[in-house]
Amino acid sequence: MAKKGFDVSGRMSVYKFEKLFLDTFGVYCDILTKNNKLAKDDGTLASLKPDDFKSSGKVDFSLNSSMLVGNVIKKFEDNFGVSIQLYDLTKANNKKTLASIRRDVLLDVDDGGVQEKILANEEKVLQEREQIVQVKADSDSGREIEFSALVQEAEKQHENPQPESENNNSKGQESKDELNIRSSDISEDTVNVDGGVEDNDNFMP
Repeated sequence: MAKKGFDVSGRMSVYKFEKLFLDTFGVYCDILTKNNKLAKDDGTLASLKPDDFKSSGKVDFSLNSSMLVGNVIKKFEDNFGVSIQLYDLTKANNKKTLASIRRDVLLDVDDGGVQEKILANEEKVLQEREQIVQVKADSDSGREIEFSALVQEAEKQHENPQPESENNNSKGQESKDELNIRSSDISEDTVNVDGGVEDNDNFMP
């Protein structure tokens, strides 16, 4: 089976190697540092190697499709002194968080449980943020319902207004009736010059 590959030197950047690897073999990869961390894209392969590692100059990094992943990793380590991670991409589980499927989480690193604690904390933060968003959404929904009720009430009052003229006419009628009653009480009386009231039957011209 024919091999495919490309030439690699220590001056090649991490980004360029990973892109060439993907373009050539159709597989995603990450170059790792000596501490098993993701290497920065702008770093060179030579800058990643341990101080006691002797580089072999330009390397023909050719592979065939039947090569085992473990052998690919070993070949990279033998030539550059650091490791590489290859990815078998599958559809993510809908129940997993973004933090749990990050590339660096897939790395097989024995860190004494540090990564696990970081993940647990990140998932807790994500859950708290989701709860805050949900509470805000519920609050906004409640305000919309309350505002809608006020609008409906205002529309009802606009459709069936209480005539103010009827109230004024009613008050005016009450005042008129009171005046008529008072007038009838003194209709038989006459006011004298002293301000007193005399009976008409006893009045002498």
